[in-house]
Amino acid sequence: FCLPHTISSSIMILERFCFCYSLQRGVFLSTILSSLLWTTLGMMYIPCIIYWFPSSYDRPEDTSSPRRPDDPYKFGFLAPIIIICSLFVDTLAIAGLYKNKHIKHALLVPWLFFYPVIITVFVSIGIWNIISGLYPLYASAITTIIAGMHIYIWWTMYSIFHTDFRNKISRMEVHKEATMVPLANRNIILEL
Repeated sequence: FCLPHTISSSIMILERFCFCYSLQRGVFLSTILSSLLWTTLGMMYIPCIIYWFPSSYDRPEDTSSPRRPDDPYKFGFLAPIIIICSLFVDTLAIAGLYKNKHIKHALLVPWLFFYPVIITVFVSIGIWNIISGLYPLYASAITTIIAGMHIYIWWTMYSIFHTDFRNKISRMEVHKEATMVPLANRNIILEL
């Protein structure tokens, strides 16, 4: 087993994904799974709004008038925006992790900033559901489990970002030292 280790920061840096996969491969596969989940939620959105959400008539006295979903929390407006943003951020992360041992940091940054917001939302929904008692408690358990999985995936994504970024900085410093040395001494440094 490769246990987590620390690299001069307050967050523990992981070496392996679930103790068996390399970090890059594990996060790549989990990001693909996440994007498939968001795509499925996007396809289920219209039937959910039309058939499962409670609805009322535009004019309550006229039953032939069109029905509109009752949506006091504007979930029908926010859900497509969240789904599209999540798909976009996951796609950027997949593009940033696609090549083995060649990570594009600029494509991982939106993912690292967006998913803490999603995690906070899932935890808040779980707490709100426990307090209000609106839905069964298993709904809170599901949101907590989803938040926990995303916390682990965020942690591994941060580990990839942090270690690869540190490695690139150290390689740049070696090249900087080599360019600052006169030509006569360069062969000595490059042989080291």
